[in-house]
Amino acid sequence: MKKFFRITTKEMRYGFGSPKFWGTVVTLAVLMLIDTLPLLYAGRTVDAAGNASFRTDILTLSLMTATGAGYIFYLRFCMYVIPYGCTFAEEFGQSAAKYRITRSSGRVYGAAKFATGILLTAAAIFAAEILFTLILKAQGVTYLLPQESEYDANYYLYKLVGEGHVGLFFLLLCFYKCLPGMFFAAMTMMLSAFIRNKFILVAMPVTLFFGVTSFCAILFPYGEEPFWASWHLLFFDMSTGTAGTEAAAVARTAIYTGVGILLFCVIFIRKVRRVVENE
Repeated sequence: MKKFFRITTKEMRYGFGSPKFWGTVVTLAVLMLIDTLPLLYAGRTVDAAGNASFRTDILTLSLMTATGAGYIFYLRFCMYVIPYGCTFAEEFGQSAAKYRITRSSGRVYGAAKFATGILLTAAAIFAAEILFTLILKAQGVTYLLPQESEYDANYYLYKLVGEGHVGLFFLLLCFYKCLPGMFFAAMTMMLSAFIRNKFILVAMPVTLFFGVTSFCAILFPYGEEPFWASWHLLFFDMSTGTAGTEAAAVARTAIYTGVGILLFCVIFIRKVRRVVENE
């Protein structure tokens, strides 16, 4: 256990200072801006004094990026896995995995690799959300426009927003956005113990996402698929179509993600030692 924490702490410290981490943060923020800026500026008005005002707030734009504002949305699947989901494949390709396992053990190496990959992926997504918010703030966009009535979309769908807990909702939304990144990074890392080609690994999350979504569309009537069988509903719909259930939706996705990560980690640890021994 001591070795695990030492390796994980060292890897996390190195990760936060690496260009790979900050490059991921900037790229994710840019993808969100590309998705949302057309809508933002479509609702922009300028008065006679030259002061600009927006009919859209940051919260609405952030929720758009959570559910998928456009086709650019699917590039985020690649960003979930390129930085840390492929680390084992990179180390194996450089003949460095065997050296690292020899210095610890297959179990410690696998667990530490999983922990650092998942945590750094989540941290990059969280930091990208903050950067996205700060950029919009710098342009004069309000985080949440005043609620006009009880039928306002944000007020109706999200209980925390309606009750005025905007800061808590922001943290919940950031955490929710981290979950798919953690899930798909863990899944890709597990697959890297079986697949050596990095290009195939990068394509696997979006391929499996479309595969599972298409399978659900065939198997279940439209709108009647269970949440556990629809990754789009599970990972990218915080409201799940019902008012005031955002906390339950996030908890459900967190449990699903946690179980998936645990399963992926066990498979990875059991496989990685045998793979490296044959290196």
